[in-house]
Amino acid sequence: MFIKMKDKILLFLKGLLMGAADVIPGISGGTIALITGIYPKLIKSLSDIDLRKFFRTTNFGFLIPLGLGIILSIYSLSGLIESLLVNHADRTYSFFIGLILASTILLYQKARSLTFNSFIAMILGFLIAYMIAGLAVLNASHSVPVIFISGILAISAMILPGISGAFILLLLNQYEYLISALHSLDLKILSAFAIGALVGLLGFSKLLNSILKKYYSLSISLLIGLMLGSLRVPLQKISTASLGSIIIWIIVGFVLVIVIEKSLD
Repeated sequence: MFIKMKDKILLFLKGLLMGAADVIPGISGGTIALITGIYPKLIKSLSDIDLRKFFRTTNFGFLIPLGLGIILSIYSLSGLIESLLVNHADRTYSFFIGLILASTILLYQKARSLTFNSFIAMILGFLIAYMIAGLAVLNASHSVPVIFISGILAISAMILPGISGAFILLLLNQYEYLISALHSLDLKILSAFAIGALVGLLGFSKLLNSILKKYYSLSISLLIGLMLGSLRVPLQKISTASLGSIIIWIIVGFVLVIVIEKSLD
């Protein structure tokens, strides 16, 4: 499909925004795609990919400029985030808490109806995330199989509005490790993650999108619960030595998400 150079540049810029969103827990690249008007085309372009007829079914004119923007943005920000996590851990994780809280509220607003079943799904999501966040094996393991599975789950989350891939990595306790691997270009780890992401993109992402369409309210409620339960991770990583600073950075993160949402609306 032929796309004008102006449109390709615009797609690249939207990719930059999506990448910046997905490298930070709490801001969803899928939401940015939805707000900027490319979400339906993104889902269709991904769903149309057929490995048996790859060059005939893939919308390269759309996916390449968008993908380049996403990749460049994620890589460019990885060094900054690694430095913040090392030198300003309390403030950074407090900022993440604010991002996640605000994203949860915005996700709640997307729910078409909240029934008793939705409430149960929310509680279930909270318990699942809370328990996953406490698993010792996830705290200790950065093995290739774990990174591969993390890639599948992160990319599947990335294309859903309201939940970010970085959020999933934070929940799985792989966020800091992968940010460091990206900044240092650890090809072994990055390859495992990329292969997992490709599997998720071509397989599980279609299933998740189908479930979201069929059980929208339940899915949104489950995602809200997951995000709230995941707060166990950043809360475990900050101290209460500077409570005032922590509260300030939570507010900054919260306000940033609201401002981004309103400015792109």
